[in-house]
Amino acid sequence: YRYLSVEVRPEDLKDAIRALPAWNMKGIHLTIPHKVEVLKYLDHVAEDAKIMGAVNTVYVKDGKLYGENTDGKSFINADIALEGKKIFMLGAGGAARAIAVELANAGAKELIILNRSRARGEELKALLEEHTKLQVEYREWDHTMPIDEDTDILVNTTSIGLYPGVDAKPDIV
Repeated sequence: YRYLSVEVRPEDLKDAIRALPAWNMKGIHLTIPHKVEVLKYLDHVAEDAKIMGAVNTVYVKDGKLYGENTDGKSFINADIALEGKKIFMLGAGGAARAIAVELANAGAKELIILNRSRARGEELKALLEEHTKLQVEYREWDHTMPIDEDTDILVNTTSIGLYPGVDAKPDIV
Protein backbone atom coordinates (compact mmCIF):
# COMPACT_ATOMS: atom_id res chain seq x y z
CA TYR A 1 0.00 0.00 0.00
CA ARG A 2 0.99 3.60 -0.59
CA TYR A 3 -0.47 6.76 0.87
CA LEU A 4 -0.28 9.57 -1.66
CA SER A 5 -1.16 13.21 -1.28
CA VAL A 6 -3.01 14.34 -4.40
CA GLU A 7 -4.63 17.71 -4.98
CA VAL A 8 -7.95 17.47 -6.83
CA ARG A 9 -9.62 20.64 -8.04
CA PRO A 10 -13.36 20.86 -7.26
CA GLU A 11 -14.25 20.78 -10.95
CA ASP A 12 -12.34 17.47 -11.30
CA LEU A 13 -13.81 15.69 -8.28
CA LYS A 14 -16.36 13.60 -10.19
CA ASP A 15 -13.74 12.27 -12.61
CA ALA A 16 -11.25 11.61 -9.81
CA ILE A 17 -13.77 9.64 -7.75
CA ARG A 18 -15.08 7.65 -10.71
CA ALA A 19 -11.47 6.72 -11.62
CA LEU A 20 -10.77 4.93 -8.31
CA PRO A 21 -11.95 1.48 -9.48
CA ALA A 22 -10.15 1.84 -12.83
CA TRP A 23 -6.90 2.63 -11.01
CA ASN A 24 -7.51 -0.41 -8.78
CA MET A 25 -7.31 1.82 -5.72
CA LYS A 26 -8.56 0.50 -2.38
CA GLY A 27 -9.71 3.89 -1.17
CA ILE A 28 -8.96 7.50 -0.35
CA HIS A 29 -9.32 10.08 2.37
CA LEU A 30 -10.50 13.55 1.52
CA THR A 31 -11.09 16.85 3.20
CA ILE A 32 -12.51 20.28 2.57
CA PRO A 33 -13.74 21.26 0.01
CA HIS A 34 -14.75 17.75 -1.11
CA LYS A 35 -16.41 16.12 1.93
CA VAL A 36 -19.95 17.15 0.98
CA GLU A 37 -19.72 17.30 -2.80
CA VAL A 38 -18.39 13.72 -3.05
CA LEU A 39 -21.68 12.30 -1.73
CA LYS A 40 -23.32 12.59 -5.14
CA TYR A 41 -20.69 10.35 -6.76
CA LEU A 42 -20.90 7.42 -4.31
CA ASP A 43 -22.88 4.21 -4.66
CA HIS A 44 -23.35 3.70 -0.91
CA VAL A 45 -23.04 6.04 2.09
CA ALA A 46 -22.94 4.86 5.73
CA GLU A 47 -26.02 5.84 7.74
CA ASP A 48 -24.11 8.04 10.18
CA ALA A 49 -22.36 9.81 7.30
CA LYS A 50 -25.76 10.47 5.69
CA ILE A 51 -26.88 12.22 8.87
CA MET A 52 -23.62 14.20 9.03
CA GLY A 53 -23.95 15.10 5.38
CA ALA A 54 -20.27 14.51 4.69
CA VAL A 55 -17.69 11.76 4.19
CA ASN A 56 -13.94 11.80 4.61
CA THR A 57 -13.23 8.21 3.57
CA VAL A 58 -14.13 6.54 0.29
CA TYR A 59 -13.32 2.90 -0.41
CA VAL A 60 -13.89 0.57 -3.35
CA LYS A 61 -15.61 -2.79 -2.84
CA ASP A 62 -16.67 -4.99 -5.77
CA GLY A 63 -16.30 -2.03 -8.10
CA LYS A 64 -18.68 0.15 -6.04
CA LEU A 65 -17.79 3.34 -4.16
CA TYR A 66 -18.59 3.47 -0.43
CA GLY A 67 -18.39 6.54 1.79
CA GLU A 68 -17.90 6.84 5.54
CA ASN A 69 -17.06 9.60 7.97
CA THR A 70 -14.40 8.81 10.56
CA ASP A 71 -14.11 12.33 12.02
CA GLY A 72 -16.35 11.62 14.99
CA LYS A 73 -15.32 7.99 15.38
CA SER A 74 -11.78 8.93 16.35
CA PHE A 75 -13.19 11.14 19.10
CA ILE A 76 -15.45 8.34 20.35
CA ASN A 77 -12.56 5.87 20.35
CA ALA A 78 -10.92 7.85 23.13
CA ASP A 79 -11.28 5.86 26.33
CA ILE A 80 -14.06 8.06 27.77
CA ALA A 81 -17.44 6.82 28.97
CA LEU A 82 -20.16 8.77 27.14
CA GLU A 83 -23.37 6.98 28.01
CA GLY A 84 -25.71 9.18 30.03
CA LYS A 85 -23.31 12.13 30.01
CA LYS A 86 -24.07 15.84 29.65
CA ILE A 87 -21.77 17.31 27.03
CA PHE A 88 -21.07 20.95 26.25
CA MET A 89 -19.75 21.46 22.72
CA LEU A 90 -18.10 24.60 21.40
CA GLY A 91 -18.80 25.01 17.69
CA ALA A 92 -21.29 23.69 15.14
CA GLY A 93 -19.20 23.11 12.01
CA GLY A 94 -18.22 19.90 10.26
CA ALA A 95 -16.20 18.42 13.13
CA ALA A 96 -19.00 19.29 15.57
CA ARG A 97 -21.56 17.60 13.33
CA ALA A 98 -19.50 14.40 13.10
CA ILE A 99 -18.74 14.28 16.81
CA ALA A 100 -22.33 15.10 17.81
CA VAL A 101 -23.76 12.24 15.74
CA GLU A 102 -21.25 9.83 17.27
CA LEU A 103 -22.02 11.15 20.78
CA ALA A 104 -25.69 10.38 20.17
CA ASN A 105 -24.83 6.91 18.87
CA ALA A 106 -22.67 6.30 21.96
CA GLY A 107 -25.60 7.04 24.30
CA ALA A 108 -24.81 10.56 25.51
CA LYS A 109 -27.81 12.00 27.36
CA GLU A 110 -27.63 15.72 26.64
CA LEU A 111 -25.73 18.03 24.33
CA ILE A 112 -25.50 21.80 24.61
CA ILE A 113 -24.18 23.46 21.47
CA LEU A 114 -22.49 26.82 21.90
CA ASN A 115 -21.89 28.60 18.60
CA ARG A 116 -21.58 32.15 17.24
CA SER A 117 -23.72 31.53 14.16
CA ARG A 118 -27.32 31.00 15.22
CA ALA A 119 -28.25 29.48 11.84
CA ARG A 120 -25.50 26.88 12.01
CA GLY A 121 -26.20 26.05 15.66
CA GLU A 122 -29.94 25.68 15.09
CA GLU A 123 -29.30 23.60 11.98
CA LEU A 124 -27.16 21.13 13.95
CA LYS A 125 -29.73 21.02 16.74
CA ALA A 126 -32.54 20.25 14.27
CA LEU A 127 -30.47 17.59 12.53
CA LEU A 128 -29.76 15.81 15.81
CA GLU A 129 -33.36 16.04 16.99
CA GLU A 130 -34.59 14.60 13.71
CA HIS A 131 -32.18 11.67 13.55
CA THR A 132 -31.23 10.83 17.16
CA LYS A 133 -32.70 10.60 20.66
CA LEU A 134 -30.15 13.00 22.10
CA GLN A 135 -31.52 15.95 24.11
CA VAL A 136 -30.10 19.02 22.37
CA GLU A 137 -29.99 22.68 23.27
CA TYR A 138 -28.44 25.54 21.29
CA ARG A 139 -27.03 28.67 22.92
CA GLU A 140 -25.76 31.65 20.97
CA TRP A 141 -22.14 32.50 21.77
CA ASP A 142 -22.13 36.30 21.70
CA HIS A 143 -20.27 37.08 24.93
CA THR A 144 -18.26 35.32 27.63
CA MET A 145 -20.34 32.22 28.25
CA PRO A 146 -20.54 30.15 31.41
CA ILE A 147 -20.31 26.37 31.13
CA ASP A 148 -23.01 24.60 33.17
CA GLU A 149 -21.58 23.27 36.43
CA ASP A 150 -23.12 19.83 35.89
CA THR A 151 -21.34 19.38 32.54
CA ASP A 152 -19.50 16.06 32.34
CA ILE A 153 -17.48 16.70 29.18
CA LEU A 154 -16.44 19.88 27.35
CA VAL A 155 -15.61 19.50 23.64
CA ASN A 156 -13.96 22.22 21.58
CA THR A 157 -14.64 21.75 17.86
CA THR A 158 -13.71 25.33 16.96
CA SER A 159 -10.43 26.51 15.47
CA ILE A 160 -9.66 28.41 18.67
CA GLY A 161 -6.22 27.36 19.87
CA LEU A 162 -5.07 25.93 16.55
CA TYR A 163 -1.98 27.11 14.72
CA PRO A 164 -1.00 29.89 14.42
CA GLY A 165 -3.09 31.10 17.39
CA VAL A 166 -2.02 28.31 19.72
CA ASP A 167 -2.31 30.55 22.79
CA ALA A 168 -5.91 31.57 22.10
CA LYS A 169 -8.56 30.33 24.51
CA PRO A 170 -12.35 30.07 24.12
CA ASP A 171 -14.35 32.91 25.68
CA ILE A 172 -15.90 30.73 28.40
CA VAL A 173 -15.90 30.56 32.19
